[in-house]
Amino acid sequence: ETDSIGYDIGILHNFDEHFTIGILIQDVNKPEIDFRTTPLNQKYKYVRNFRPGAAWKPDDKTIFAVDWYDATLDNIYDEDVEGQSSVRIGFERWVTPVLAIRAGLYGRSFHTIGFGLRGSPQFKTVEISGMTEQPTNVEFQLDYGLLESYGAGTHLLSFGARF
Repeated sequence: ETDSIGYDIGILHNFDEHFTIGILIQDVNKPEIDFRTTPLNQKYKYVRNFRPGAAWKPDDKTIFAVDWYDATLDNIYDEDVEGQSSVRIGFERWVTPVLAIRAGLYGRSFHTIGFGLRGSPQFKTVEISGMTEQPTNVEFQLDYGLLESYGAGTHLLSFGARF
């Protein structure tokens, strides 16, 4: 059994309501996972990864995004090198107030598709002992994505709540 914790640091800068840039420094502490007590019998150390990106939001329902996965590597798209750097692009469109569709390209060989669902349950105002309790404004979101390459896929699922 092994465990480790990795730390990430990121910053975003909004130039205006339409254009944002950012950078993520992933695995700042270079965490290690020790598999020497398993049949794999090896130790793996994550490397620090710099990921700059930008997003353009032409309207309130649409986002186009691009980022560079591991800008410290100079072997972008080199298929013979493990740990290649890659450019990723993506698109999101909220087609209704509760449904988003997403698609993207991850490097040269991965494709992504997905959707998001969001909503706010309607709570009734409650009166207890002459005091009125106001409903809490909570928004829930469920996101699904499929990362596909050469017929194999990874499913990604997240659930969030915003108060």
